[in-house]
Amino acid sequence: VYVTTGAGAFALSLRDGAERWRHGTTPATTGPTVSDDDELVPPTVADGRVYLATTDGVVALHADDGTVAWRATGAAATGVPAVVDDAVIVPTADGLTALGARDGTRRWRAEVNATMPAVAAGTVVAGGEETVGLDAATGEREWSASAGADFHPVVADGTVYLGTYSRLVGVALGDGAE
Repeated sequence: VYVTTGAGAFALSLRDGAERWRHGTTPATTGPTVSDDDELVPPTVADGRVYLATTDGVVALHADDGTVAWRATGAAATGVPAVVDDAVIVPTADGLTALGARDGTRRWRAEVNATMPAVAAGTVVAGGEETVGLDAATGEREWSASAGADFHPVVADGTVYLGTYSRLVGVALGDGAE
């Protein structure tokens, strides 16, 4: 199990909860969803790596021992990263940035008012003040929807589900039509 706390990131044994490794970094925070306080950004795990949004960028750790695979300080993370193919999509203060999953190099940056990414079928769906569909390889805008989202979008069977505090909206993954 991989977790973040105010003391850093930890890997814990599923068998007995014993600490396997610890990385002393300060996790980024995101706005409150269930309380009045900002919340620590949880780690994202994919393909043997643990991706951490920190106060000074993104860190990729080897999942087995917690050693640093790479660090990208040019993308100050503000939310939970999403991993697609060989890229890490990172929410930042001014939109989304795609970093190479193997080395942390910047692939693209999209200035959008949507910082909660989900990925499906080669499309990055980002919710927030606006909801957009971006090409996962290039970051080019494919569509936008008038419905915003207060929570991370969920994609299933070609439909993007957008939750707000008052309603649930479904839009098509292909074109954003409600």
